Amino acid sequence: MNHDQSRLYLVTDRKATGERDERLQAESLLRKVGEALEGGVRIVQYREKDKNWQSYQGVAQGVQVLCERYGALFIVNDDVKLARDLNADGVHLGQDDMGCAEARSWLGDEKIIGISVLSVEEAVAAEQAGANYISVGPIFTTRTKPDAGEPVGVYRIMDIKDAVRIPVIAIGGITESTLADVIAAGADYAAMVSGIFGQRDIRGAVERCQSIIEGSAPRSEFRPLRRPSAHSAAYAAATQLVGEAL
Repeated sequence: MNHDQSRLYLVTDRKATGERDERLQAESLLRKVGEALEGGVRIVQYREKDKNWQSYQGVAQGVQVLCERYGALFIVNDDVKLARDLNADGVHLGQDDMGCAEARSWLGDEKIIGISVLSVEEAVAAEQAGANYISVGPIFTTRTKPDAGEPVGVYRIMDIKDAVRIPVIAIGGITESTLADVIAAGADYAAMVSGIFGQRDIRGAVERCQSIIEGSAPRSEFRPLRRPSAHSAAYAAATQLVGEAL
C-alpha cells in the first residue's frame, strides 16, 4: 500500500478518546493521531470546538508535529487565526464561518481551504470562491456531530462530483461497512471520526479501511488533494491575465 495515496481524511474528536480528565484527553488524542498516521492516514483535520480548552493550542501544535513527521497534511477546523499562527497546511470552514475570500487573504494562495457543503449549489459556489476542496455530508446519520442535519446519502456525492472539478470529501457516519459505497459513489476521500478514533486498534482500523478503498471501484477519476504551490498560483494568475488580454 502506498501511504502517499491514502484516501482517508481523519477528523479529530477529543470526546472520542473516552477520557474525562482534560490532560488525559490531550495525551490520548495525540496518541490516537499518531497511531492513525502510522497506519497510513495522510490528512488530519484538528477539530476542537472549545477554543477555551486549556490544551487547545498545545494539542494543535502536537498534531502538527506528528503530521510533519509523517509527511501528512495538517488542517485546522474553523480557526483561521490558529491556522495562520501555526503555519498549518490549511483550514476547513463551514457555511457560517469566515468566507473563503477573507480566509484566503489571511492565509495566502499557498494554503488549502476546504468548505463544508450540503448541496450542489453550495459546492459550485465554494469552488467559484476559490476553495481547494469541499466536504459533503452528513452522508449517513452521525452521532459525532448532532447538529449536522439530515443525512444526504451517497447520491449527493455523485451529483456534486459531476458539478465541480476540485476534490470531494465525504463525511458523516462513515464506517468500515459503508466506506466502499462512499468511494464507489465518487468521493475522492472519506472523512472519518469515530470510525477511526473510536476504535481500540486504530492502526489496524486504518489499514482495513485502506484495503476496502483499494478494493472499491469508483465511478469517477480520483482527484488528489495537494498543497497549492506559489508556482501554480502564479501560473493561474498569469493565465487569467493572458486570457483577459486576448
